[in-house]
Amino acid sequence: MVYSASLINEIENIEDNADNIRQLIEQLKTPIGIIPFVGAGLSIPFGFPGWSTFLTAQAKRAGADIEENIKQRLNRGEYEDAAEDLLKARGYLAFHDAIENTFAVHKLPGKELKGAVSYLPDLAAGPVITTNFDPVLEEVFRENETPFERVVWGVYAETASRAFYQNRKFLLKIHGDAEESTNRILTKSDYGKYYGSVDGSSIDFSLPLPRLLQQMLLGRPLLFLGCSLMHDSTVAVLEKVSDTFRNIAHYAVVEQPASTEIFYERSRFLSNHNIRPIWYPSGQHDLIEPLLAYVVDRASEISIEQQARNYTQRVENVGENIDEFFSKENPPDELIKVVKDSLGKSRDDWLNLLIIRMALRRLLRSTAAAHGIKFSKPTAGIRTMKDTLEGKEIIDGNLQREIERIRAATFTAEWATGKEADPKDVQFTLKNYGEVFAKLKGRMRTTGPT
Repeated sequence: MVYSASLINEIENIEDNADNIRQLIEQLKTPIGIIPFVGAGLSIPFGFPGWSTFLTAQAKRAGADIEENIKQRLNRGEYEDAAEDLLKARGYLAFHDAIENTFAVHKLPGKELKGAVSYLPDLAAGPVITTNFDPVLEEVFRENETPFERVVWGVYAETASRAFYQNRKFLLKIHGDAEESTNRILTKSDYGKYYGSVDGSSIDFSLPLPRLLQQMLLGRPLLFLGCSLMHDSTVAVLEKVSDTFRNIAHYAVVEQPASTEIFYERSRFLSNHNIRPIWYPSGQHDLIEPLLAYVVDRASEISIEQQARNYTQRVENVGENIDEFFSKENPPDELIKVVKDSLGKSRDDWLNLLIIRMALRRLLRSTAAAHGIKFSKPTAGIRTMKDTLEGKEIIDGNLQREIERIRAATFTAEWATGKEADPKDVQFTLKNYGEVFAKLKGRMRTTGPT
């Protein structure tokens, strides 16, 4: 792993970091988790500039007077005004072409998607929010084999409310995309149209985008990464929500200002916006990666026994879905889909093995019930049920041995005891569980081995 104890100690020793990191980890262990809110800082390592850098570069191509004007605006934090001025100075086509040429997907091929951003799939169980135009997040999640079900631009925010309440894995690109110029939110006029205020003083929560952001801010904590969190419209929405709902805290990994006076000023600003900061030393942006690696590791440290109990209970809670499955003529591999859809996507072999074990237990019990077999204990184990079915000649020796391999491979995933599973049995299970389930389901309709 990319972190060390000394490195984490260095980070935890900054002000309230230790407590804020602990609370973030505790939040990640809850069913609702967090929503990552990703800014330009996580895309810069892949060659995409920050927004201020981009605007400064465009100003150099618009004449000396415009360049000085843009410099002053950026110093005052007037990013939307600067974008409006540059749009007029450079013209619609040139300005929007510059965005596509700078941030589009053609800039990404050949670059290894590593670093802090590579930990986001482990932090996000549902939606992700970004202000970035570039495709880094889409590519990272696709490479991790957990692609977003959909990507929603801010101008179409009304289409994402249902997906949010269903905890679907979607990406909200607040300001639009590099490859679609007509649906971007850039300028002061755009902000007035989509937020209801040109200066953030009066956010209109009846508009789709502020309403969706409000729903997300109220629905679960956000974790800001690579964000400046200065005075912009997103922060204005956050301020309005935090004024009303003080008990909802968010998190941010942010750079510690070098100045003590500015540090305490920023701390106060974040606190007033219901944000718990996790600081890293000034200029040491490379520490974001080990910090996220540590948080992801710690968040997954629930005991195997507790996780097994949790997942067993959750499988029992979807028993009706599985029982309904058995009453229909569905392909056997639909069983694992029913369980996976009920639990959410598993992220590693351990979870796959646990899901397979839960499904096998349910399938064995349903097969026995189809033949009128009742067990003395409602908690009869896999081995007991398997041996009973073999004794009644409902399954043959070959199928019994395959079931036993799956039982042995998945035992420690549930109980965390006994010897470590044979790697060959584990590979057999992950590769062949569907075929074994198909054979077992087939025995539900026969009186003996075929």
